[in-house]
Amino acid sequence: MTTAVGVGTPFTLAEWEVRPGDEAAFIEAWDRFAEWTAEHQPGAIVGALLQDATNSRRFVSYGPWERPEQIAPWRATPEFQESFARFRELCTAITPHTMTCVAIRGPSA
Repeated sequence: MTTAVGVGTPFTLAEWEVRPGDEAAFIEAWDRFAEWTAEHQPGAIVGALLQDATNSRRFVSYGPWERPEQIAPWRATPEFQESFARFRELCTAITPHTMTCVAIRGPSA
C-alpha cells in the first residue's frame, strides 16, 4: 500500500452539518465508517474528521486514496450506502467531494 500523499493524490472530502445534540452520535458513526473503510477498501490511505472550533455542529472529513478509480467502487458498496443513510439521519446537510491534491508543502512533502 502506498502511504505517500503528494501532488496528484486523489482525496475524498465531505462537509457535514450535524443536527443539534447529535454530535457525539455522528462522531461515533463516522469512526465506525472510517474503520470499515480502512479495513475493507483497497486504496484508502487514512481518514480524518475535523470539527469546527467555533461551530460544534460543523465537520469536515477527508481521506487520500492510492488511485482515483478506487473511489467509485467504495461508494457503491452496501456498507457505504447504509452508513450514509445513518449520516442523513444525523445531519441537516452533507456535501461530498472528490478532489485532487494540486500543491503540498511541509517538512515531509
